[in-house]
Amino acid sequence: MICPICTSSHSNPVPLQRRNKRSRRFFRCTNCKSVWEDPSTWLSECEEKARYLLHQNHPGDPPYREYMEGILRQVWEGITYVSQKSPSGQCLDILDYGCGPSPVVAPLLSYHGHRVTSYDPYFAPITLRGLYDLILCIEVAEHFKEPRKEFIQMATLLKEGGFLAIHTHRVPEEDEDFAGWWYKEDTTHRVFYSGTAMDVLSSCMGVSLVGQPEENLWLFQRPFRF
Repeated sequence: MICPICTSSHSNPVPLQRRNKRSRRFFRCTNCKSVWEDPSTWLSECEEKARYLLHQNHPGDPPYREYMEGILRQVWEGITYVSQKSPSGQCLDILDYGCGPSPVVAPLLSYHGHRVTSYDPYFAPITLRGLYDLILCIEVAEHFKEPRKEFIQMATLLKEGGFLAIHTHRVPEEDEDFAGWWYKEDTTHRVFYSGTAMDVLSSCMGVSLVGQPEENLWLFQRPFRF
């Protein structure tokens, strides 16, 4: 099966512990070490959308709001370290890529004076035309059907010097650990990334991987043209 990230044709099936009635099949790329679900076992679009509507991720949920605030602080710290200046106090054009049915990022960052655009293929399917100082893809990349295509699209929407922040849980290196991993149990999660996979995506996007503020957060930057 072809890897949806590095396009290698070398992969192995990942043995699973059966935890639910739905039969799902996963493969691990022998090149970039990413893991993905066999498309033949994906949810349908109707099933997937219904599953998203069950999520309790909204601005009125204090634990989730605090969780998102923590991730945004890490993004801010990463940008500050790389650029040697804080984005606080600036008015940035920000894209929340994959905002879900109840956007949380927009109200949090709009409050601080930033211009935030919310995009989601199901719940905010706008045409993306502008360029952004920062694109946030938080707990979204694991849902991608065509991750390589999605990452390239995000990179084309960055201004020169703009940042792309990806937050998704790093895939366990061992198949035995993946088999018992809680994160894959969400049936809308279909692709899981390794550090090597992020290096591959950085190259195909034409951007630099400039930081990893924590294990599950990667920060990319579009280079300046001089």
